[in-house]
Amino acid sequence: MYKHNEALLQFIWQHKLWQPTALLTVSGQRLRVLNTGTLNYESGPDFFNAHIELNNVCLHGNVEIHIQTSDWLKHGHQNDARYNQLILHVVYQHDVQLLQNQKYGVEILELKHYIAQNTLDKYAQLMAYKKELPCKSQWQQLNQGTFDIWLQRMLSERLERKTQDIKQLWMYFNQNEVQTFYTLLLKAFGFKTNGIAFELLAKHLPVHVLQRHQQSIQELKALLMGTVGVLEASELKGEYSVLKAIYQKLKANYQLETLAPHLLTTGAVRPQNSPQKRLLQFATLIHHYPFVLSQPLSAQTLSLFTHSTFKKKRPPLHLAIASENDALFISIGLGLSSQQSLMVNALIPFLFFKGQINKQEPLCEVAIDLLETLAFENNRKTQAFKTHVFKFTKATHSQALIHLHDNFCVKKACLKCAIGLKILQKEVYLTT
Repeated sequence: MYKHNEALLQFIWQHKLWQPTALLTVSGQRLRVLNTGTLNYESGPDFFNAHIELNNVCLHGNVEIHIQTSDWLKHGHQNDARYNQLILHVVYQHDVQLLQNQKYGVEILELKHYIAQNTLDKYAQLMAYKKELPCKSQWQQLNQGTFDIWLQRMLSERLERKTQDIKQLWMYFNQNEVQTFYTLLLKAFGFKTNGIAFELLAKHLPVHVLQRHQQSIQELKALLMGTVGVLEASELKGEYSVLKAIYQKLKANYQLETLAPHLLTTGAVRPQNSPQKRLLQFATLIHHYPFVLSQPLSAQTLSLFTHSTFKKKRPPLHLAIASENDALFISIGLGLSSQQSLMVNALIPFLFFKGQINKQEPLCEVAIDLLETLAFENNRKTQAFKTHVFKFTKATHSQALIHLHDNFCVKKACLKCAIGLKILQKEVYLTT
């Protein structure tokens, strides 16, 4: 058994990954496994509510799994009444008779003779693989449908996790939806490099303060850059010195706390991705479109982000919204990939969150529909899944793959992954 991995044996039992031959217990009784039961993640027997037949007698109850029979004693089950009335004790190798099992008539199944060596070898290969995706070389064994079904599950889990994160923010802000969305949006403007610092900025610079100064682009710049510590340098020239003077006055008025400048990541950052540049973009956006902060899910806000994001042939230099007269374009230096990132990390999760907490399924459907229309995100994690075997084309795919990467692949949680299950299932019938 690979590294005496009890989790692998539980996995094999749960999914019936043994060869299709008649099963016999150690005492010679004929065994049929009708239902392996429900895996127990807490203390107590490993599987609840299993259903088996022993010599044509039906039994319902709990099953315990061990590498060796003697592990029963090592784990102290002889002193735990919960293990007195099992319907089956499953082991990889039977090495000792147990008085407790004999007393209560518990049969022992030794799986060693029924598990294909290929199954164990394949799992060992997956665990020994040093790259991020242990199973990638095995994908040719699978079909697109297998991936599609699992990615739907991954997308659902990712959206649910984002919903929980947003709910924590929402509770932190006493269910203030405007402050919550503002925090999400500002964090999204920080992108991966300064997202955490920008979230902290939003918590120290309340949205109502910015809303009072949205008519002045200079005051918005001063508040944002001043609070995050950009204006703390002793010698500032040009516009920055003017902004510092404005900030000092506003800081006193609102009793703002200035963050430490070292929270920002500036080294090895391209000029277009610098935190100063991103803060100026944010200030420009909310100056020209004040409804973004006050009405985050209005038709205007949705139109603002979707209008240019979906017109991919136009030079990616503008966010736009249709006014009563004509389309107004404000150049803020955000490319299409950046605009999409704002939607994926702020607008769409917030829309899904609103649908969840208000029990409005149509809002959740709109959020997923928006993801469906966005292009596949190219980053280090999603690029790892690029292959000629499967086609990944949409943001729903990339978001699902990011969740798969972070929660299964890098953790080598192959036993919890439908892809890992399919690959191991392929090996069951290879050895007779």
